[in-house]
Amino acid sequence: MAKTLTGIGEMNMHHNFRVILFIISILTLAACNSSIKTNNELDVMSKNDKETIFSMIIEHFDLQQYFHQEEKNRVPLKIKSNENLGVNLPVIKFGKPVEFYTDTNFDSDDPFFEVALFSINGDNAIFNIVYAAEGITIKGKLKKQSSQWSFVAFEVFES
Repeated sequence: MAKTLTGIGEMNMHHNFRVILFIISILTLAACNSSIKTNNELDVMSKNDKETIFSMIIEHFDLQQYFHQEEKNRVPLKIKSNENLGVNLPVIKFGKPVEFYTDTNFDSDDPFFEVALFSINGDNAIFNIVYAAEGITIKGKLKKQSSQWSFVAFEVFES
């Protein structure tokens, strides 16, 4: 009889161990799942970063002398974008929304900025933008620290 009771106790212990292991597994999976970002969440975050970075670029002190908003067709600001930057960014300059265009839907004689390079890789971003109307190229790098983007480099080259 003692042997039988010991066997039952061991069965209960094994059963309890399995239940605890099962619960730990479920909790671990739930925790991992909640930390994984969906494509929509990544797109939103990426779009927010793009908006922030591009706003910082066009508001940079060293660039302001080249806008000449008083000249014809300089406002709203027009941007011929690339595939990395996109065209649906809610960026404002001179109190008006910036107009973003792709290669295929851009046909204008108005002055425009052409985004030759715009890339975000984790907490680093680089850009190269040409503004033919003023004969300048804008290049730079940004780094994200503590959820804030800041310039590591910003240069304006006149050709």
